Amino acid sequence: ALVTADAALRRGADGSQMLAMLSERGAVRGCREARRTLAWADGHAESPLESRGRGELMLRGVPRPRCNVVLRLGDVEFRVDTLWAREGIVGEADGKRKYDREGRQVEPLWAERLRQGWLEDELGLQVVRWIDAEVRLAPEGLARRWRRLEGRRGGQLWLPPAGLEISQRVL
Repeated sequence: ALVTADAALRRGADGSQMLAMLSERGAVRGCREARRTLAWADGHAESPLESRGRGELMLRGVPRPRCNVVLRLGDVEFRVDTLWAREGIVGEADGKRKYDREGRQVEPLWAERLRQGWLEDELGLQVVRWIDAEVRLAPEGLARRWRRLEGRRGGQLWLPPAGLEISQRVL
């Protein structure tokens, strides 16, 4: 349901109008889950894997992240799938298409490694990655990994480096 709600918002649907329509229906079966889904929906999510991973994490108590955030420091800029700024954690949904371009897998993997190094070394962020099979078959493991990353800060909030610009496109 979250995949569908995210896609609807991305295509211009009005979330408050969807909530109003749901309220008009009254206390029908599934309305509580539908309200939660709409509250969690984010039109910035760009793939079903991003939406499903985010949803599975939130179902397990992980706070709601910002989706598809642009991080710019000086002349270096990257967009991340999800950002939990307070915790200093970036989430990346790794679909197969991302790495399998015309049979050449080395270049995308190398670029992704350099990108992750920049996020970790220059910005002090931690990166949690997930793939489709993990989200479908073992989402508890994903949530445990996220919690381990959160625990590494020992309760300290992430402090962005001076000059870091964080933005998100307007829907």
